[in-house]
Amino acid sequence: MKKKLSFIFILFFIISIIGCSKPIPKPIVIKKEDHVKPDGKNIPASPVKSYGKRIPVLMYHSIVNGKGNSNCLPIETFEEQMKYLKDNGYHTISLTDLYKYFMRAEPIPEKSVVLTFDDGYENNYSIMFPIIKKYKFKATIFVITSHIDNDSKFITSEQLL
Repeated sequence: MKKKLSFIFILFFIISIIGCSKPIPKPIVIKKEDHVKPDGKNIPASPVKSYGKRIPVLMYHSIVNGKGNSNCLPIETFEEQMKYLKDNGYHTISLTDLYKYFMRAEPIPEKSVVLTFDDGYENNYSIMFPIIKKYKFKATIFVITSHIDNDSKFITSEQLL
């Protein structure tokens, strides 16, 4: 366990050094003429942000039926939060999209947000996943690999497929 933690710490340290040594890319400037086809007709502008904006990352653990605690959010509250995001024009992006945005200045939708779930609880699959699908959102689950197929409270390898 200590070797794994040491390896992860060293990996993050190296990534942070490499990431800090790269020059900051220039902002993306979208001009009106970028939205005109060769035949002169307008292309509907996609909602994009320039490099350098802040993107919220919402972190959850467990979604439960009934009353929650500091790590468990009631399903009703989670559903309300996802509905709010959808109703207010938020777009979920993957961590890969977020990385490309910050490191390569690749465009992302306006009002982008990242959804993450820690630990890989089973209810991430049985409760959270159907809600995420309902709103056509993206999410990332960080699993504890030693719990996969070893603890009924956590996601299984079959569910990960």
